[in-house]
Order: sequence, then structure tokens, then C-alpha cells
Amino acid sequence: MEGTVVDAFHSIAHDAASHGVAAVLALPYGLDPGSAATALGRIYWALVHGETAGEAVTRVRKQLRDLPDRQVTYDPVPLQDAAVPVIYETAPLRLLAAKSKRSRVQLPLEVLSHEAVPRDTEARAGLRLPLAGFFGRDETILALDRVFDTRSVALLVGSTGLGKTAAAVEFAEWYAQTSGFDGVVLFTSFDYHKRLSAVLDQLAGVFDQALEKAGYHWATLPNEERLEVVLHVLNQIPVFWIWDNIGHVEDEEGHSPWTPDEQEELANFLRVARETQAKFLLTSRPVTHRWLGGLAMRVDLPALPMRERLRLARALAEKDGSSLADVDDWRPVLKFSGGNPLAVRCLVGRMFSEGIETTSRVRNLVDSLRSKVSTTGKEEQGTAAVNAVLEQIHYCPVKSRIESAG
Repeated sequence: MEGTVVDAFHSIAHDAASHGVAAVLALPYGLDPGSAATALGRIYWALVHGETAGEAVTRVRKQLRDLPDRQVTYDPVPLQDAAVPVIYETAPLRLLAAKSKRSRVQLPLEVLSHEAVPRDTEARAGLRLPLAGFFGRDETILALDRVFDTRSVALLVGSTGLGKTAAAVEFAEWYAQTSGFDGVVLFTSFDYHKRLSAVLDQLAGVFDQALEKAGYHWATLPNEERLEVVLHVLNQIPVFWIWDNIGHVEDEEGHSPWTPDEQEELANFLRVARETQAKFLLTSRPVTHRWLGGLAMRVDLPALPMRERLRLARALAEKDGSSLADVDDWRPVLKFSGGNPLAVRCLVGRMFSEGIETTSRVRNLVDSLRSKVSTTGKEEQGTAAVNAVLEQIHYCPVKSRIESAG
């Protein structure tokens, strides 16, 4: 029509820009859902770290070009869709000030696919159950499951020998099999002084191939970027991480091989990591855990009921090639154990090693050990039994496996 100017390339982006919108991100052609999620995630990351909208989109297009494989159907398909994201800017738009030491850690989601994660790792070697098997603890498994329905960090507390480690390992296996948890199980022991940097090294060792493929060489990364890499991984891949024996981090008197700064480092990591897909199961003796600052929901590990003590004794007997029927009366020994699995193991081991079978010899053994127990009235019977047994640890067949007994 005469006097009318027609815009042959009219778009909503042009309308928005003409009304004062500084930047408009457009996708004129369809992206597959995975690529769209990846692109938007990286754009938001770049904006938060001080890049302009134009810089962010340019970076994303380059990454889409460099990693063309898309999981459209069953097998990856190479797609050249790097040109799809388009940015319209009337002026450079920077939402936040650029950080002076900005990290550029951006791990491609494609390299962090579940298929790229090793299923059997050296870290998983820490997951070990007692040789005679695992018994009972149904109430503990259920309590932990309920905690992880709403929380990301749980603290399993029990005295020496109650089987905290074994229960944590059993729960991890059960959780992976029954709740749809599909990721990596890690085990880290705090029996010895271990800074956060060493803890993060363990996770990096599991994902070393994925990190290398993404162009990140862990050994050369500064600490700030290492933490960012780990958090990025935990955001993308479900990780169930057992931190065993954290009671060593600080005792009741406040003594610790860890400095206050190192304790705060560990606590801060848990505080940030609980916002990712990761779940943490911490085990400890009953100490105050001041450094945790209420980060974890506590679950107390009870003593084994008598029926489970009997099952454990039977399994130990079979392991020894013997039978419960060889001993006239097991009740005094199982009662004295206080339901402590380590006490049961050591007591049963001594009975077999010394050929204690008659009722009178069983009672003499228990009386002898009870005379060595000094309690304050508050000490659990199981703990007292362990203390008495460990005084004569030379006869305990699990001396070299006390740690695995938890």
C-alpha cells in the first residue's frame, strides 16, 4: 500500500527492542531439549559471572559447535545447531559486575553422562561388609531412608563396634537398589587427618576421564576452580557419599588434628553441596560435632536385638566350620555383648579358639570379663563389653578387621 513501510523480517524480538528491552534471546529454530537445557544453563552461568548477554550467547554457540553430539533418540546424533541461539542487543547488557578472578569452569553435560561414569571405582573399594555378613538394622535403614526424603546430609551415630560403617555401606547398597538412585557411591574415611582438598581429589579421581575430555586438568586447577568443578559434577550426577568416622574431626574436649579453618572448610563444602544432587551419610561416635553446626539430621544406631545377635553368632560359627549346637548355652555371652556386633565377634572368636563349649566355662568367661569392666553407670553394656574384650585383643580373630566392623 502507498505510504506504508512493510518490515519483511518482523519479529517479536524487534518489537521488544523497539520498546526499550536491552537484550532478547531468540531461538528461531527448534533445539532438542537437551541442547536447550545445556545452552540456557551456560548462558545463566555466564551472566552470573559478569559476562554480557552477547558474550554469553557467543560462548554457548561456540560450545554447541565444538560438541555437536546430541542424545536425540537412543544413540548420539551429530547436529550442527550452533547457529540457533540468537541474541538481539541494543546495547551491551551486563547484569552483574565481572569478577576479577572469574573461573570459566563449564563442564559439558555430554561428558558427564551416566554412561561416562565408571561403575566400579577404586573409591568403591572402601565399601566393605563384615566377612560374616550383615544382619538386622531394618529400623536404621528405614530411618535413614526417611531422612533422605527431605534432607541431603544424615549423621549416623553409634558407639565403638556397633557397626556404623557396615550399616552405612548396607544402606548405600539398599538405597541404590530400591529408591531409583542411579549414580556413584563414594566412601571416604576420616580415620586420619584429611583436608577438604584431599576429599575433593577422591571425587576428581572418579571423574578423571570426563574432566580430561572436557579439557580440565585437575592437577593444574587452582583450589577455587577445583571446588567449582566438583559442585558442577555434583549438580549433574547423583553421588551418594559416605564420610566415615567424622568423630575424629573434633572430640568432646574440642581437640582435633583439624584446625578450626579446616573444620570450617569441610562444613562449608557440605553446606553448599547439599543444594546439589549429592547425598551425604556421615558416621561418627557420639560426640558433639560442633563444627557441623546442625547441617546433618542425626540417626542413632541401636544395639542388636537378641535374635540378631544369635544370627550373627550362627554365621560366625559357620564361618569357623562349627555349629551353635557345639556350645551348651550361648545366652550369657550374647547378653554380655550388649548387642554390640564387635563384642559378639570377638567373644565368639575366643570361644572357638579356646574350645569353650560347656555352660560352666561360658559363665566363667563372662564372669572373668565382667570383672575387668569399669563402668560409670552411664556406659552402655555393649561398649563396656568391647572395652573388656579389647584388653585381651590377642585372641580376637577380627583384630585386623576391626575397622571393617565399624
